Amino acid sequence: MVTLTDPRVEKKVRPVGVDVRAPRLSWVVDSAERDVRLEAFRVRVAAGPAALSEGDLVWDSGVRSEKRTWVDYDGAALASDTEYHWQVDVVTSSGGASVSSHWRTGLFELEDWSASSWIGNGRERPGVRPAPLLRTEFTAEELPVVATMFVAAAGYARVSLNGHEVNDHVVSPGPTDFDHTVQYVASDVTALLQRGANAIGVELGRGFYGLTGGNVWGWERAPWHDEPTVRAVLRLHYATGVVEVGTDGTWSRTDGPTRFDDVYAGEIFDTSHAFPGYDTAGFDASDWARARVVAGPRGNLVAQRDQPIRAVDRLRPAEILERGQGVFVVGFPRVLAGWVRLRVRAEGKTRITARYAERLTRDGWVDQSNNGEFKAGFQTDVLYVDGVSIDVEWEPRFSYKGFQYVEIRGWPGCLAVDDVTAVVVHSDAPETGGFSSSDPMLNRVHRAVVDTITNNLHGIPTDTPMFEKNGWTGDATVGAEMMLLNLDVHELLAKWMADVHDARDAQGAPKVIAPGPGDWGQWGVATPWHAAYIFIPWWLHVFCDDDRTLRSLYEGMASYVQMEFDRSAEGIVVAPRLGDWMSPDADPDAGNPPEDLRVASTAYLAEMLRVMRDAADHLGRSEDALRFDGLARTVARSFQSEFFDPAGGICRGVGDEGFRQTHNVLALAFGLIGGAEDIRRVLEALVDDIRTRGNRLNTGVLGTKYLLRVLTDYGHADLAAAVARQPGYPGWAYLIAEGATTMWEHWSKAARSRGHYFLGTIDDWLFRDVAGLAVCRERGGVVLDVAPRVTRVLESASAHTVTPLGLAQVGWHRDADVLRLDIRVPVGASARVRIPATDLRQVTEGGVPVSLADGCVGFHVDRGEVIGFVASGRYHFCVGIPGAS
Repeated sequence: MVTLTDPRVEKKVRPVGVDVRAPRLSWVVDSAERDVRLEAFRVRVAAGPAALSEGDLVWDSGVRSEKRTWVDYDGAALASDTEYHWQVDVVTSSGGASVSSHWRTGLFELEDWSASSWIGNGRERPGVRPAPLLRTEFTAEELPVVATMFVAAAGYARVSLNGHEVNDHVVSPGPTDFDHTVQYVASDVTALLQRGANAIGVELGRGFYGLTGGNVWGWERAPWHDEPTVRAVLRLHYATGVVEVGTDGTWSRTDGPTRFDDVYAGEIFDTSHAFPGYDTAGFDASDWARARVVAGPRGNLVAQRDQPIRAVDRLRPAEILERGQGVFVVGFPRVLAGWVRLRVRAEGKTRITARYAERLTRDGWVDQSNNGEFKAGFQTDVLYVDGVSIDVEWEPRFSYKGFQYVEIRGWPGCLAVDDVTAVVVHSDAPETGGFSSSDPMLNRVHRAVVDTITNNLHGIPTDTPMFEKNGWTGDATVGAEMMLLNLDVHELLAKWMADVHDARDAQGAPKVIAPGPGDWGQWGVATPWHAAYIFIPWWLHVFCDDDRTLRSLYEGMASYVQMEFDRSAEGIVVAPRLGDWMSPDADPDAGNPPEDLRVASTAYLAEMLRVMRDAADHLGRSEDALRFDGLARTVARSFQSEFFDPAGGICRGVGDEGFRQTHNVLALAFGLIGGAEDIRRVLEALVDDIRTRGNRLNTGVLGTKYLLRVLTDYGHADLAAAVARQPGYPGWAYLIAEGATTMWEHWSKAARSRGHYFLGTIDDWLFRDVAGLAVCRERGGVVLDVAPRVTRVLESASAHTVTPLGLAQVGWHRDADVLRLDIRVPVGASARVRIPATDLRQVTEGGVPVSLADGCVGFHVDRGEVIGFVASGRYHFCVGIPGAS
């Protein structure tokens, strides 16, 4: 028996506002049976549920024998702001099943926005203006069948209808390069309408578009910088047609209670300037000015494809320390991104400040030291309460902070636990994967890694929620794989790849941040950072079975990689600016290690060329594939000639201080050493250096990603585990022992930030080698690699991740010399299983010899492992491991 679940359109469940003209429709086939094979599917689409049931279709795919669980819509042109219903019927080797769902389209053409204009304050007077409030009223003689609000903003927009916010998004929409793209958000507001008079209210925040406080990145000088503005249209669908209410010069405006907002500095809010009910019908706005119609940003209007930023959790204080009259330091259980919600009862005029930080100074105050040169302040909110015995609940609207501690001053009376709540804010990308083991420290590391990642998802993958909030490409280069294993980030990363593509310099090279404020981020040669532009589109294909990003960006990717090779010296990267950032012996403020940056940069060039070879091959670009393969071989030869020391059997560069682990790790990880003997010597030198250091790593962000994986692949899983569990500095256990709840920017306590995920790539190894779960892609489709390698060190481990075909799980536990391994393979996938055993007779599945087990194919012994394939289904292996205990 099979069932169909999780019907999605463009990776979303029943989305509103999809503006992709040929959206992808997908589903999941689930079954408890083994070896269920996909045989055929049929998708039908109609403009309404009745039309679907009656067969009045806009598209019928026909019965297709393709063995996949998605299809791109290929019917009649979709209409804007229209609800479509769809049904998929599948046939499998174990029977058929059906599922149906629906979606609503967005606005496809600029003409669809013709009932609206960009409005706001305009530049009518110099100086920093408070956040404007905008409003209008309209009459609905009867309730519409359906109503959709489309809101585009340059900056942030909080939109309400009849006193209710139209959605639960915050700091929305997400950031872009506004010369290229402006995002809009669509919301179903049918339930918020009322017969008769209705009112729409909008409050605008500056975001990155209108930021005025100077900083080192120069956002206030971006070429598109301007006052915040909004363009919105409410479309009311009646049986007789559509009525539109749009932003225009008839709207009213005034300065609101948010007197100042800055994404880095924080906010100032004054209750005396509040206008309760301004977004309800009948509010007296006779003394408000008219909204100004402005030119608005130049970018194309597109629907926000990634998940919205939301308040996803709330945390109570772990401690409250009184430091003086009205002065308190509040600590929360972990480092987070977001803000605090204050509940205050004040008699008379009161000024309350809240200063945020990730750590405390030695004398117990919040530590806001940084190098961002923030001219308008830093992570500080100010709340003015004006009134007598007034109860106020307030939280910021247009800035988020990275923090664990908040210093509150000016509080009236005693601060109670219920008076201050931490609000966790990030892109609402659900957790779709997880890891657990018998080692509590590794479990805490995994949790810290995931929390660090989510703290850095705010419409783009950022590098720290406290200081920069920038989309650094190097961070994502090393972190994207663990993001894809743990979280539903396909749409966020695909959107961000378009940002990276838009932010290329005149030579076609990405900048080190995207989106960015003009030329900042154009740092010349930085191949490990630029590799995000090459690796992530490929990983979206591998992990998510979606090559559309790869196809759409391929020409730019190919041009960039060719240019990077052309400006090298026969494959050796010349004058790179960035290397193995934040190694233990690097200055926590300076970042680069004491080594030749050309080594890692050249290694990354070789790997980029190999990925482009595979991408070209996948896309049927055979000539390109041959060319990139040849260039990759040239770089590998040049690397070995330039950096491999045959006498010492190590990889070294000019000016290296001592043995550099990352040089040798990358050489092995990227296959840059030729000959088995040379590989053995490089590995031996790496192992010797680690052991000489007392089983300690000496890697920064580049080497850390591959160190444990290389050790494990080359037969040193026990050493990899020892490094991973090393209690001394540097290492993950050291961070946990020092109280870390997230990953730090540097291995030491001197780390500037406690919100960087790029040293948390141990998580790749936890999934791949400890639990033994890796997602691969071969010509036949999704293939899981199930190969637990750390079974002699731990007692148990498990991991799961959601693939495009459904849930994949691996779990094992060891009792004395018996290993039990449980696997779940989704329908449509297969798994290559590697079990530590030297004799096929040692292995059973479901109580029978593995060679006889249903769904198990081709199991044999190869170099100390029993290897074979399993089809979809659930499997329970048992194996005796001599000497495992």
